[in-house]
Amino acid sequence: MSAFGKLDFFPGIAVPPPQFLSLKGTGQQMGERILTDTNYDPGFGGSDGVAIVSGGMDSVTMTHLLFSQGKRPHMLSFDYGQRHKKELDSALWTAEQLGLRWSLIDLSSLTDLIATSALTSKDNKLEIGGLVTGSSIDVPEGHYSADNMAITVVPNRNMMMLSIAGAVAVSNKYDYLAAGMHAGDHAQYPDCREDFVDAFIEALVLGNEGFIKYPFGVLTPFIDASKNDIADFAYRLGVPLDKTWSCYKGGVIHCGRCGTCVERLEAIDSVDAPDGWDRTQYADKAYWREAVAQYKDGQ
Repeated sequence: MSAFGKLDFFPGIAVPPPQFLSLKGTGQQMGERILTDTNYDPGFGGSDGVAIVSGGMDSVTMTHLLFSQGKRPHMLSFDYGQRHKKELDSALWTAEQLGLRWSLIDLSSLTDLIATSALTSKDNKLEIGGLVTGSSIDVPEGHYSADNMAITVVPNRNMMMLSIAGAVAVSNKYDYLAAGMHAGDHAQYPDCREDFVDAFIEALVLGNEGFIKYPFGVLTPFIDASKNDIADFAYRLGVPLDKTWSCYKGGVIHCGRCGTCVERLEAIDSVDAPDGWDRTQYADKAYWREAVAQYKDGQ
């Protein structure tokens, strides 16, 4: 373990009772404005750390968790040409409502070079001399832990994001860097595992010797938590899940059938909460039960 270590869960964490927080911000509805908005600064208060926030349920819940503990993270989101780019709009909306600084990092020039994933292959078709070459990779449906979900791996994605977030943290003398990977990601995504995070911490220390402001922490509060745990946190923190985006297909509404939709719906169903607390719209809200049952039968 490095000199500054890694915080796996906030000690003595006090989560407020279920209620929707009184949120600050513009009050604007989410819209298709993400491509022109690359920075948001509320103009009051300073950031004390940096948080990688995709706009999905996990990272937005982590942001609310940090906020509930009195932290004011500078939210970083990344455009790497992902099919589900709508998640970035959710990240910006969260920043506006909580009054947090937000920056969008453009990595889209890499998209064609990392197009072996279902998340980045949508533009992988080229027309040359009237002939179409290449093929797009469909987002698989079914249980999140199934083998076919491996096609959603974007090589070295978290390493790129963490490295850039580390540079922002060191440059701004922030107190921490936060990321929302969780235990359910471990099977398919090597860069969501604890040993990877430990290795990143070591590299960050070595690569920035003499420049890191101590004390400093790399916060991964959900590294040992399940998706069900995160959904429970979301409920208790009053996170508006309908203002988050998880679906890998990136349609008008959540499809309810891709692996991340199935995992999300299963987790939300596990929470001891009134029916309808998740106001998200799904094209298919029943399929997840079939997918989970098929996965369990195959074990």
